[in-house]
Amino acid sequence: MSDQTTSHAANGGGHNSGLAVDGQFVFSEWAPNTPVRTVSHTLKLANQKLWINLGGLFRIHRVQIWNSRHCCPERFIGTHTYADSKLLGVAISAKYLYDYDIDDADPTYARSITLHQIRVEYLQISEVLVWGSGPFAEDDKFA
Repeated sequence: MSDQTTSHAANGGGHNSGLAVDGQFVFSEWAPNTPVRTVSHTLKLANQKLWINLGGLFRIHRVQIWNSRHCCPERFIGTHTYADSKLLGVAISAKYLYDYDIDDADPTYARSITLHQIRVEYLQISEVLVWGSGPFAEDDKFA
């Protein structure tokens, strides 16, 4: 999927939410004054969220989250990942890649993906990738 729109509760030092869906996987720089900065993060507060508007109703097949590689992968621990209101998973350990495959026996349709960090911590990531099919009409009998 492409052309998603994003927002988050607070713009952490110029690391805006659009960097989470820009398709860039450069892991070397994070400083706001560099053109290769690809990390999106919020302020260090509880209940920080990143919302990704998919632009329509899609069947979600997979969501992959690339954690920040420049520092502190443990910051993502505690983050809940949702497709609309359906919980896809919770980060319980520090990893550089979180991969949520959706079981074909339990189809998931959504208009948005939300990352919700419940702890008092930065929500920082390099990229969110969403695999899906659609968009589907509101009255689609399978949606």
